[in-house]
Amino acid sequence: MPTGDEITAIGDSLIVTSADGLEVQFPGINFIAKSNRQWHQAPALVEQGLADGTIRRAVILDFGTNAGIPDPDVVRQTIELLGPDRMIVIVTIYGLSTFIDASNDYIREIASEYPNVAVADWHAAVSAQPQMLQADQTHPNIEGMYLFAETVDGAFRSFVE
Repeated sequence: MPTGDEITAIGDSLIVTSADGLEVQFPGINFIAKSNRQWHQAPALVEQGLADGTIRRAVILDFGTNAGIPDPDVVRQTIELLGPDRMIVIVTIYGLSTFIDASNDYIREIASEYPNVAVADWHAAVSAQPQMLQADQTHPNIEGMYLFAETVDGAFRSFVE
């Protein structure tokens, strides 16, 4: 089980709005996150982070809030750039958009292709507790950011079970 000083969270507004919860769950975690980022940007962000030495041995990937996964091969490319020696957790998407189900199917399918990739099923977690969302019905509220972090923690724990 990685500790916070071994984890990098890379992604979009879900990482940004959940940062405090992730910090509590994983003290020392580092972030490469900004609102409105999309999957097509992930490979370049990973390449830059690897070059800078800012990507640690465990990685959280959360993209797609605003556009889903138009090209599943970009997800594979991102995983392959991170390599087989890192623990990678990909977070499912929750929201009101029509692309959510297909994108989450891609996430689950792609994760099953790699032994070092696990899924944090944010969609399932927050579907069961929609009161954990802000009024936009997409981003976690203050309580929801802790649920987000617990969901990610559960995915990391699946590597050692």
